[in-house]
Amino acid sequence: MDHILGINCLRNLTGYMEDCRKNGVEPSSWQMLLFFEEAASVHIPPALEWVPDWLLITLNHGFAWWAESVLGHVNIVCSASV
Repeated sequence: MDHILGINCLRNLTGYMEDCRKNGVEPSSWQMLLFFEEAASVHIPPALEWVPDWLLITLNHGFAWWAESVLGHVNIVCSASV
């Protein structure tokens, strides 16, 4: 099940980035973070590879909450049916 969530998330993420490219808009890092929150994936910047997984997951959920609650981004569920 987790594998399917990751595939759907990547499909949605690449579609979002393509839509942004077609419309001449820069992709939002915050919106991309929300794609990963519902998936089996966690975004790990190269500079943070040394950070423990539990901390990265906690930070990911915290930043996703910030993006959704404070910045008003919409959480797009990555587990959409195929």
